[in-house]
Amino acid sequence: MVQRNITIAIIIIVLFLLLAIAGFAIWAVNNHVSFFSKKKEPDSEIY
Repeated sequence: MVQRNITIAIIIIVLFLLLAIAGFAIWAVNNHVSFFSKKKEPDSEIY
């Protein structure tokens, strides 16, 4: 029974991490965050 509980816990943790990564990716796309470009674009839109 302990092995089954550990397996379920690992599956839940992996799903949570996937959701967190997907949410961060959506946020980064919406905010035009680029980690791969060396030069930073000036902020032309200031609210």
